[in-house]
Amino acid sequence: MKRQLLIGIIALLIGLPLLVSAQDSPDYSIRNIRHKVTSDGRQIVVEFEVYNVGVAASEQATANLRVIATGQELATATIDPLRSQEITTVSLSFDVTAFPENDVVSLRAAVGVDEVEPAGSQNIQNNFAQTSVTIPPYIPEATPEPTPEPTPTNTGNPITDLTNQVSQQIDQRLSQLDLTDPVQAVTVALVSVACLVIGVIAILVLIALSRRPPDPRVWQPPYANLMPQDPNTLGGRRQQWQTHAVNNLLPPYGTAGQYQVRKLLTSADGHYLHEWKAAGLRMSQYDAYGRVARSQVLVSGGAIKRLNGAIKARHKLDTPKLQRRLIPVARELVKRMKGKWNPRNSVLPLVLDLRFEGRYGKSHIWFELVQYRGTQWEPVDRWEPEMPILGKIIHESFSMTAFGQRPGEDTRAFRTRLQDDLAALLAELLTERPVTTSAPRPESPPTNPHMEAVTVPQGND
Repeated sequence: MKRQLLIGIIALLIGLPLLVSAQDSPDYSIRNIRHKVTSDGRQIVVEFEVYNVGVAASEQATANLRVIATGQELATATIDPLRSQEITTVSLSFDVTAFPENDVVSLRAAVGVDEVEPAGSQNIQNNFAQTSVTIPPYIPEATPEPTPEPTPTNTGNPITDLTNQVSQQIDQRLSQLDLTDPVQAVTVALVSVACLVIGVIAILVLIALSRRPPDPRVWQPPYANLMPQDPNTLGGRRQQWQTHAVNNLLPPYGTAGQYQVRKLLTSADGHYLHEWKAAGLRMSQYDAYGRVARSQVLVSGGAIKRLNGAIKARHKLDTPKLQRRLIPVARELVKRMKGKWNPRNSVLPLVLDLRFEGRYGKSHIWFELVQYRGTQWEPVDRWEPEMPILGKIIHESFSMTAFGQRPGEDTRAFRTRLQDDLAALLAELLTERPVTTSAPRPESPPTNPHMEAVTVPQGND
């Protein structure tokens, strides 16, 4: 027993310096490696993010791309020192002619080996990443096409000859046209007006046929399809909190020690809803068994355009003006829902789903965990979710609940009240509500100037 205890103490003394040194050094990690072919089909670009999960680095790092089978180096890039928790994107490209067509090449990317981190360190494995690339067929360089010679009148092709004859007859008729003749001038004017009216009608019909309400189909947020993490770790706890965040709002009141989580959509520089736009708005009824899909309604593209206009102008408007600007959107929701209500289901609560779209690299999703302390909410944790990026567009949505018809409320009063409630809900979703840490309470002065002040320990009120 004593021997085992002695061995454990020696192992602890040996491993502790290594653990401390690992925590006090930079730790670069390669994530989300991917590749694409350039538009001209001549180069393959391998991209990945380098994430410094350790302390700030002080030296530049080299990122390289090699062939696993031969060790051939295809491309390199230099990365400036990264701060702690900083992420940068690296692009490495090479010509497709370096390998045979349709060949599958296994590549390995490395960053900061023997520069930021020694090759034998415990965390060196995340400095490497692998990917396989299929070499596309070579595209030869485009050669300039020769200038076509003038087509003769008789080419031997019946279709071409008929087209030429019709063109010649039209040119001949136009050359004989005399606009000074009142009859010919009136005829030309009537034909022009008729063609204009037919064209306008055709355009309106095409617009009516192609204008459909934006459809927020069944989807999952980009951070929902990851493998679950250990709930005893910080990442695992954050991952579980994410499923409880439905919008950017917090309850006005809470109980001491109560936790709440919300999600915020910002731009890269941290401005709320910058670089995000509304892509769809849906309202549906639900009961104890879930949402009733047959009662959902979608707003038109014009309402979405008005909603995006309110998003851009919200900093110039106070809350009452913003609500008045959103009244037409709320009115359309109530109007579309009107035909689905009856005395039995109008009392069901309503859920409002607002879909947003952002662009990868410019739009960010933040989660914020807060706790009710004293008389206000105070921040506890804030993080960005880990998520795979499958395209340039990022999707996210906010949800809020509204009351159905209340007891003693007639139909007309219900629709008017619901319209105002929906406009207020949309205004709340578009308004930034920052959470700040409360200032420490000042110490009370002593009753007697010759006595020391009594300090009351601060804790949960």
